Amino acid sequence: ITVEMITYTIGIATTKDNIILIRKTKPAWQAGKFNYVGGKVEGSESAQKCIAREFEEETSIKTTPESWKYLGMMQRENDFVCYVLAQENEEFVNCKTTTEEQVVIWSKIDFIRYFQKYPEDFMSNLLWMYDYSRCRDFDEYKCTFDIIFPENTSHELK
Repeated sequence: ITVEMITYTIGIATTKDNIILIRKTKPAWQAGKFNYVGGKVEGSESAQKCIAREFEEETSIKTTPESWKYLGMMQRENDFVCYVLAQENEEFVNCKTTTEEQVVIWSKIDFIRYFQKYPEDFMSNLLWMYDYSRCRDFDEYKCTFDIIFPENTSHELK
């Protein structure tokens, strides 16, 4: 049996002092929660091209595919793969809501405090991914992560 995997991207978008999130309306299991901007890879586009396209569609900010650094991927066997990318860009303070999913620009400290106080309002993997994206040695050592979930397990890491 051949199973077609769905490929997604998410982008950890930050400025020096802020982090950009959206309040999800779909899929149902994410509805109402904060998550990073992202979406489904179309056709043969690369993960970097996908996140650049999705980021512009959802926030009105144009980025180049090359400006997104690869952090890693999460995969659930026979279901999906999600590539995680990151970029720090001061232009992100100009992000606007352009779809039904509200764009929220959080100060980094408020994001951490709110996440700790109301974790149910966020996708559970946001904080560790944010911390990982801030790793000072990332560029020197090219540290990435690969997470494989067995079939029939949760989409989220806790």
